[in-house]
Amino acid sequence: MPLKGDTGLKIPRQYLRSVAKKFPEATAKAMRDTLFDVRTGLYQEMEDSFEPPVHPYLLPRNPKKPGKRGALFVEYDLKRFEGRVYAKDRSEGSALTAEDILLPHITGQDREFKRSEKSLYRAGILPKGWYAIPGEAIRRDKYGNISRGQMTQMLSYLQANPDAAQNTTKNSMAKKKQRYSYFVSRDKNGRPFGIRKRTGKHKLQWFLIFAESSKYYPVYEFQKAGELAIRRQWPKNFAYWRKQIMDQRRRKVAA
Repeated sequence: MPLKGDTGLKIPRQYLRSVAKKFPEATAKAMRDTLFDVRTGLYQEMEDSFEPPVHPYLLPRNPKKPGKRGALFVEYDLKRFEGRVYAKDRSEGSALTAEDILLPHITGQDREFKRSEKSLYRAGILPKGWYAIPGEAIRRDKYGNISRGQMTQMLSYLQANPDAAQNTTKNSMAKKKQRYSYFVSRDKNGRPFGIRKRTGKHKLQWFLIFAESSKYYPVYEFQKAGELAIRRQWPKNFAYWRKQIMDQRRRKVAA
């Protein structure tokens, strides 16, 4: 598995050490440069795999020089000839990390549960182990993301907000003159299968639809793209640094 529980995409350590016995400095610097080439290749694969636009949190505007932007990091140790490319494992204002977001697109497995889904489950609205799929009533931004305000409004109305003080009451509805309502749709056996939103007498839309699977497909070829970048860039980088170091040694001898 390329992420989650592994250490990321790596250049084989045994191979690096065998080459490093003859050319330690060239090996270390070529390894470092190749890791950055791998990250660029993974960003290019991400750009080809996902429908645009992709959020800058995952795909930076400049994949070759992303700075602190983007989902992928590079770390290395030149003395130990070790390095890796990996996805961020810390969230930034979201319940899901970049690693959590990318993994289903790599393996096709179900994603992690979102905060809103956990809240609905604790309130007895969402069946255990099920997912909440956005419906037609949900507004999305240009990146396809859902604003936190919409989910908070729904949770508060259904008395499912983790912060009980935020839950909607009849008095608060009357004061704000709100003209919407949410209700849980159930089958004949009483099992919930979604949440609908009403914004008028004859305007009723699906807000969330409950499903047993989050339905992801393995479209992001992380491992394949990374290995391809290694095969293409490692020989060039190693040849470059070996020549640079050998030329430097010749100049010292000549002097």
